[in-house]
Amino acid sequence: ALLSAGATHYVWVGPEEQVPGFQAGPAGGFLYIFSDPSKNRYFPLVGASEVLDRAVLSGDIGCALLPWDARGAEVEQRLTKAQWVHEGSVVSRVYGLLTPMLGKRPSFEVTIARLQVPDPIHPVVLHGLAFTPRRQVLDTIAAKALAQLSFERATQRIVTHILLELASLGCITRLAEAVRSGDLLEENLAADPAGRSIIVVCWCLVAFVWLKNLFAELCLITGYFRRGWMSDYFSPLSLASWFHSLLFGIFGAWLGIGMARGFERRPDEARPLMAAVGCTQWISVLYACRGFQRFRLGPRILPIFAALTEVGDFVLITLFFAGSCCHAA
Repeated sequence: ALLSAGATHYVWVGPEEQVPGFQAGPAGGFLYIFSDPSKNRYFPLVGASEVLDRAVLSGDIGCALLPWDARGAEVEQRLTKAQWVHEGSVVSRVYGLLTPMLGKRPSFEVTIARLQVPDPIHPVVLHGLAFTPRRQVLDTIAAKALAQLSFERATQRIVTHILLELASLGCITRLAEAVRSGDLLEENLAADPAGRSIIVVCWCLVAFVWLKNLFAELCLITGYFRRGWMSDYFSPLSLASWFHSLLFGIFGAWLGIGMARGFERRPDEARPLMAAVGCTQWISVLYACRGFQRFRLGPRILPIFAALTEVGDFVLITLFFAGSCCHAA
């Protein structure tokens, strides 16, 4: 809708930031530029801070998508989360504001920020946050709230994705065991119909997960292309995703063709391929868990992944030394 209306650029403007002919408000906001200057729009972020005696925040930030005129009772209901509270030797499970075992109600300072945009978690807004050149924007309360709200809306799909990936990982493990033990040989499959059925079911599940991931990636490319974001799509993460899909596809095609024709000998030459598929699958499952705050999964995973990206230069130089050693050998 914005593109059809003539929008050409959008940007996050920081608090009190000055640009030619414009100065942002005290909390910053989003600025949309149109081909027709008379249509230019600025959506300020109105911030307010107050102390509520009934808001319990879980994790680093608790947030909820509320109407612009939300009152205290609605803020209390939507922001209050269940959490563990420890005082001395008393540990109680607190639901809402009921803390009968502690005998008092805790107080927390809550910062309320209102973003006057029709849909604050619209893909355009989220894309602007994800690819903003100003990294300090991601440290603002508004950015954290929008990111958490978006993740909460997608949590059910992410959990389903992780469960399917784990199921396919179990199937890959069973297929790898069948390769090592020779269960894929034609005479063994004919002698054990139940084992053959299990192997066929495992292959079907692996193929289903691969097709599902491929369809999701194609939908992602379509979305980037329709909005003119293709330059942002190509990244090391997308290349790794396509490499994983390529390994998955080669493995599924090899196994399906081999089972249809019948293996006359144990296919030991495919074990490196299966090892690569299993390794990338484990990493994929781990990366899919990066957004969860429960058990501090995200805070544990993300710093390690960030550290791994910083060793790229070292790995590149090491590859040259490894090549020289192989040449000398």
